[in-house]
Amino acid sequence: MEMEKYAPGTPSWVDLQTTDQEAAKDFYGQLFGWAFDDMPVGPGTTYSAAKFRGRSVAAIYGPGPEQAKVDTAPQWSTYITVADADATAARAVELGGSVLAKPIDVFQEGRMAVIQDPTGAVFSLWQPKDGVGARLANEPNTWCWNELYTSDLDAAGKFYSELFGWSSKAVQSTEPAIKMFSFSLAGREIAAMMEIQKEWGEVPPNWAVYFAVENCREAVEKAK
Repeated sequence: MEMEKYAPGTPSWVDLQTTDQEAAKDFYGQLFGWAFDDMPVGPGTTYSAAKFRGRSVAAIYGPGPEQAKVDTAPQWSTYITVADADATAARAVELGGSVLAKPIDVFQEGRMAVIQDPTGAVFSLWQPKDGVGARLANEPNTWCWNELYTSDLDAAGKFYSELFGWSSKAVQSTEPAIKMFSFSLAGREIAAMMEIQKEWGEVPPNWAVYFAVENCREAVEKAK
């Protein structure tokens, strides 16, 4: 569906940082039918806006010169719309989180900051100006959902509830042993939270990004 705006406290954008930007563009371009608009954003850095049906749906970018010196695994980031990035970042610290990247202006698009919650999961704040977020979402070949994997459900639930006004509710998982909660804002489900399982191995707390497809089995085979 076409999106014109996102209410504060709502996930609104996703992007992928990777050390092989061209390979990622080729993969997602073929998998989802995305086209890319490459935009220089700094020395040696290009932000590739992914478009579907001519509308922005996500982005892919490579690390800048300084980031490239750090051995960081490719990762998708979740952005959450806020009315005031500076005030929300300060509040996140009061609630036990950390500011990994202080609020900065992104040209005329908006203002952002990178936050780590008390359990270790990282996400970004987005204060929109010209850039409201994904212009197309919740339909095949676009982003549709965000889910937090964490080792401390109580700490994470308290943090996000107090920071964004989210309410949480336990939900039945397909695996009874797995604890899951849904996050809602103004009566609408907007994200979920799941406890990291020991059998997953060394999985750090993180925000996972989901994309809608017409047929999951066919999409998996195509991805392979």
